[in-house]
Amino acid sequence: MVAGCATNNADSLSQHDPDEPFNRVMFDANQSLDNHFALPVAKLYNRAMPELARDGIHNVLYNLDLP
Repeated sequence: MVAGCATNNADSLSQHDPDEPFNRVMFDANQSLDNHFALPVAKLYNRAMPELARDGIHNVLYNLDLP
């Protein structure tokens, strides 16, 4: 019953994702953005903000997420 959705024919193994080139470009762009912008901003935020302020910001955002 668990293997009911499993296929073993050759056609299913050779399916091509038509969006693969776009997905690879977007993945590379996201990785670059993460490495060159988001990571430095996060490191600066951790160095510049005292822990008490970070905890306060975290608590406010957590409380806004609850409703």
